[in-house]
Amino acid sequence: MFNIRLLENAKSGEDACEWLCINHDSYSRMEALLSARRHMQWQVFYKALGLIWTISDDIAKHRFVLYRVFANSTRYQLDLMMRSKEMRTLRALPEIIPIYRGCYPNNRSGLSWSTDKEIAAGFTLQNRYKQPGQPRLLLESRIKREHAVLMLERNEQEIIATKIIRPVKTLELGVCLK
Repeated sequence: MFNIRLLENAKSGEDACEWLCINHDSYSRMEALLSARRHMQWQVFYKALGLIWTISDDIAKHRFVLYRVFANSTRYQLDLMMRSKEMRTLRALPEIIPIYRGCYPNNRSGLSWSTDKEIAAGFTLQNRYKQPGQPRLLLESRIKREHAVLMLERNEQEIIATKIIRPVKTLELGVCLK
């Protein structure tokens, strides 16, 4: 067990992110950050959350905790998760943003969506997400800009939905083969 007090005492999001990357793999970073959040300065927590988002795996298992965090977040706190280019780009998007999610029946409810339909559909073809024999789905929905956080780092045009999203349209892309 690592001394989580070092994370709780981090003076910046960058320091917290560095500690998380040194002491946790991509599957345990989010859990460590969420466990320490109540003892951290809130500015440090939100900055660290934005920094580790794109270098963490299996975020969906924390979605209910994250939805509670987001439900109590101000727009300013959500903005701390983004870099300045992401904030400018988000502000340039329409008030109601069309979003897409490539998924399978068992992971329809996720926090990560994309503003790009092709990128979203491509997630069902990535080896790490493939589920052979299962139908590949493309969900389409909309989100108010005020409930979105934009991540551009991986060129996925990722929208983090800070509210639970209900798809307005589901398109089956075919069954996943090998």
